[in-house]
Amino acid sequence: MTPEQFREWRTCMGYTLLEAAEVLDLSAGAVQSYEAGARPEGRRVVIPRTVELACAALALGIRKYWGPPTSKPNGLPHGDIGGPEAIRTAAHQIRSVTKSENVGA
Repeated sequence: MTPEQFREWRTCMGYTLLEAAEVLDLSAGAVQSYEAGARPEGRRVVIPRTVELACAALALGIRKYWGPPTSKPNGLPHGDIGGPEAIRTAAHQIRSVTKSENVGA
């Protein structure tokens, strides 16, 4: 994720800098550095993959990770909104988009 993509994600989500920091559990300084692509002293900053994935999850409406897919005691799939089923659906959507982007490459 580039600094420009990170900034675009934040603005598209409607987050202020402080709100983005809060939902990503980062400091406001980290968010500023990610958007600038550098720390205040000028050192280059790489946005960690974990932050990139958190941005993707939030963009897909996933607010909490419930762990790997499991079954309820009655053997039925876990169906909590935002739970494993939502994560599988989101992963499928991401794979579909990635495949379609790579087709024209």
